[in-house]
Amino acid sequence: FPVTIRSRKKAGKRLAEQLADLARAYKEKYTICPHVRIITFSHGGNVALYIAEFANSLPEGLSIELIMLGSPIQASTEKFIHHECFKKVYNIFSQDDVIQRIDPQNLYAPVRDESSFFSRRIFAKPSVKCKQAKVTICNKGLGHLDMMHGIPSHLSHILSTLDQHNSSDVCPINIDQKNYVHFRGYNVNTWLNAHCV
Repeated sequence: FPVTIRSRKKAGKRLAEQLADLARAYKEKYTICPHVRIITFSHGGNVALYIAEFANSLPEGLSIELIMLGSPIQASTEKFIHHECFKKVYNIFSQDDVIQRIDPQNLYAPVRDESSFFSRRIFAKPSVKCKQAKVTICNKGLGHLDMMHGIPSHLSHILSTLDQHNSSDVCPINIDQKNYVHFRGYNVNTWLNAHCV
């Protein structure tokens, strides 16, 4: 397990370096620093949060908006949502996403989570710039793979709703998509045909 945290941190450092190179090239060409939107899935959210630890490599004026889909919230990276390199952080999750919660962070993480042995769904102390949404499709919760396939096409609606949500409370968002096939063990072929083939 410790190798996993090290590899996420290493990937976060590499992401920060590549982002810095991209932003510098953009600024050189267009004379302004870009606004960057990073969309992540699962532990990709924790990798992206590690950008904050290596933010000294980022050019001044770079604005990062981080969108996390089904990311396991962990004590080791939670503090990074408050870093100035992130203009906004969106945490989008589903109550039925079991995979998001099953990482036993307190077994191996260097920072203990006092509120949960396993990963959490939400940030315990979100900042003003952090918005959190619990999503459903047709009033049904989503599994982990649904977070990757069911949410992206509705992202602009979700972000718009969250931007209008003037509270630090979790915002419930239901998407009305009549023919959406939810991932369940008994309908794997139907789900694959609907979303992957």
